[in-house]
Amino acid sequence: MIEVIQTPAINRVLADGNDAVVIVKSLRGPKYYFKIKISVGGELIFEQSWSKDETGTSRYNLKLLYYSYFNNDFSIPNTIGFEYKPNLYQRVRIDIQEVEILTGTVVETTDVPEFFIIKNRRPYPFTDSEDLILLDYDVDQINVPVDGLIIFPLYSNGENPIVVTVHDDQDTELFSQSYNASTTKIMRYNLPLSLLSIGADVRYLKITMTCGAITINKIANIVRESIYPIKQVFHLNNFGMYLCSYLMGKLEEENRLKPKEYIREDGNAITYDVENKIMVDINTGFGYSNKLAQLIAKSIDVRIIVDSVWERMSAKTKKILKYEDNKFIYEDTLKFSKIDTPNFNNNGVFNQIPKATDIVLSGLENESIQFGVSIILEAFQDDGTLQSITFYNPTVNGWFGYTKPNGQFITIFNGNTDNPLLFSPLTINAIDITSFKYTPITERFGSPLDDIEFKLSDGSYSSNSARMKFNISEVIDSRIAPSLNLVTQYTIVVDGSGSGQVLVPITVVNPDGFPTTVTWSENDPKVGLSNTSETSGIISLINSNDEDEFYVMLRVEDTRGLFNEYTVNIKAASKIIDFRVDEKNASASNIRLYEIILSNGIPNGRIDFDFIAVLPGFDQFVSIRDTASPITISMYSGLENESSTITFDNLGKIKLIIEMTDSRQAIPPFDGVNLKVKISNPSSGMFISPSNDTINISP
Repeated sequence: MIEVIQTPAINRVLADGNDAVVIVKSLRGPKYYFKIKISVGGELIFEQSWSKDETGTSRYNLKLLYYSYFNNDFSIPNTIGFEYKPNLYQRVRIDIQEVEILTGTVVETTDVPEFFIIKNRRPYPFTDSEDLILLDYDVDQINVPVDGLIIFPLYSNGENPIVVTVHDDQDTELFSQSYNASTTKIMRYNLPLSLLSIGADVRYLKITMTCGAITINKIANIVRESIYPIKQVFHLNNFGMYLCSYLMGKLEEENRLKPKEYIREDGNAITYDVENKIMVDINTGFGYSNKLAQLIAKSIDVRIIVDSVWERMSAKTKKILKYEDNKFIYEDTLKFSKIDTPNFNNNGVFNQIPKATDIVLSGLENESIQFGVSIILEAFQDDGTLQSITFYNPTVNGWFGYTKPNGQFITIFNGNTDNPLLFSPLTINAIDITSFKYTPITERFGSPLDDIEFKLSDGSYSSNSARMKFNISEVIDSRIAPSLNLVTQYTIVVDGSGSGQVLVPITVVNPDGFPTTVTWSENDPKVGLSNTSETSGIISLINSNDEDEFYVMLRVEDTRGLFNEYTVNIKAASKIIDFRVDEKNASASNIRLYEIILSNGIPNGRIDFDFIAVLPGFDQFVSIRDTASPITISMYSGLENESSTITFDNLGKIKLIIEMTDSRQAIPPFDGVNLKVKISNPSSGMFISPSNDTINISP
């Protein structure tokens, strides 16, 4: 079993130039070794094999694990603020395998907690738990011209915000800034004094940096006059950041020509080159106790301006301290040197390789982006003519294509999984393109939502790979799903073979206005669907029996994927009762006469009636008489509710005579009178259509 004895704790931060020993152990014996895979920034950088000692223990020092790969970028800031340096801060993962030497079989795998490293070249007393650290900038005094630049190299553990304030020598606040470094570990703080309002009589600035329990104070002396011109110098510090300094002493520049020779066999010296060595001496002008010269001299990369160009120089110091009677000699000099080796290109003889820059296009959710070839030409960094464009490796969250001069639209990739472009590049001649169009999948958004690589060609050479990105912003909508207005119960009259059909009208309710689709589906082979659309459909029954029940599903969905589903219940019936009312001529103006007829019933079958009468006046009444029986129902003023079971005659019919009388002499008569007649519970074999079970009579 692999036992991890010592390793950096999870998410701790190590200085790459400091010792960091990992210790692992296993008791499987000498026939096994450890194979180590180390990944930095998510990329595997190397594999190593670690042998064991007699106790089965391996030790490995991670010192300078990644030093050569950190990227130092030389730039001169022109804005005030914090500058995050992610290129100097990397996550580390170590995977440990125990492998049998003879067979190469991996018998066990484990890993250690992931941690971070920051760049440093020389060991330095670094502790990642500090709220704020000034990295390798132990300068006793800062001398800077009134329009100069100060750079502070910082590390923060991210637990507290950093507050920077600048005051003048009269304690007047000139600037203040706060920064939450919760996701930032290593940075530099840039302070161009030209952006501050510094009074003409200000002698120095007080700069305070506070984070949690840590406060760092620095004094910057304002230099307004100097015997010698002020020289600006940048040096790369131990943690990979270029810092700015100003030297006030005398500058001496010297060019030394040194012949390079070799001795021939005859003993004669032959000159084969003459080396031009540029030497620059700058007296620091600071005084013997100053530490800045030491920091510059220890740097492996110093930049000074030579002939208006920032040149990288080698640096060293020269210090003289001599005392004689009545005489004191002091000199503190920084010496820079560079071998001047001119380089010139054979201009005009090489083909220029075209360059392509990224294209970023923005749009809104559910809307298309259209753009012309001019956008592509802006990304084409070449003196030649664009001949073709090649697309490959897209993400697919929408539709992308181009329009040809004849108006034909050609799809480059689409919003489904069938995309040949995912497997092979597509090259298009520039003359075949008039415009491009990108349409995101409905309800999709992101920055970018889609990303596709491309190369541009001048006909001879292809450019570097660049990316076309489509940033789609979310549009907040009501997100109300579409719905249907429809009747959900039907009784279909079937013939002797059990066949029949019904037309089902529907209405789509679409509050958000997105395109919709209505899908019809059935659950039984006896059910057929035809002429289905977003307005209606025909439901048919085949080989059904009386009282068979079926259902049809309807789903209405918009292009966002929002939907509603409905069930239409179907019953097969050979006997559906026909229920109607006819008004007859009455013998007087205060009498109304109606005839209610039920037909298509089963002879001698039975059915229930409910009669609900609304009779506002005292002299109003309703009489209901069955023509085939002595049944008579009388209803008087007020709200009356009567029920009765009535039998169909030998022809399968029921006829009721309704007589309404209003004796109030009211003008108009029957004001407010209403009779509601409802049928239910027919005998077996008879069916009532849900849409035809109630009649309202209002004289």
